[in-house]
Amino acid sequence: IMEHQLRQRILQEMLWNQANRDALTTLPNRRSIIKSLERHSMSCAQRGQPLGVLMIDLDYFKQINDQFGHDGGDSVLREVAERMKTSIRTTDVVGRFGGEEFMAVIPNCAGEELLRIAERIRATINSAPVSADAQLIPVSSSIGVAVRWGASDGEVSDTLQSADRALYVAKEMGRNRVVSAWSLHDRIQRAV
Repeated sequence: IMEHQLRQRILQEMLWNQANRDALTTLPNRRSIIKSLERHSMSCAQRGQPLGVLMIDLDYFKQINDQFGHDGGDSVLREVAERMKTSIRTTDVVGRFGGEEFMAVIPNCAGEELLRIAERIRATINSAPVSADAQLIPVSSSIGVAVRWGASDGEVSDTLQSADRALYVAKEMGRNRVVSAWSLHDRIQRAV
């Protein structure tokens, strides 16, 4: 009976991992990171705390795949996932959003502190080329940052869109940088 229970537990764990983890990076998958975003959003709103959201995209990833093959690209994704895990706080969650895009959920954090965390993630990703099959693959990232200030800030998807817009601007500005949604808002306000 004990052996049967152990097998059942192992099977349940495998199924849970398949449903919630990205197979390549072992980070939470898109579904799981969005659930984390929603859960942390509710929790932070109840406590009156801000919630930081980062959209992180690897720069020129198609070129990495073209030049180093998909195995090289996979090595980059795995290594970047490990680097991101080491550069976040224990309360933060980072997951694979899709392709070469990741999302980080940073509870109880806003402003300069959130920008410092985003910059630390960017610098850690860029810290060294990724070694794959005796080749060194340079890697950099662009990060869009947004903050959710409770339920009055609209839907969680609005915050995600703000971070995504900031990421898009970071790409347009030349990549390998952090851009905040509030800096975009300030720029628009000054232009009006």
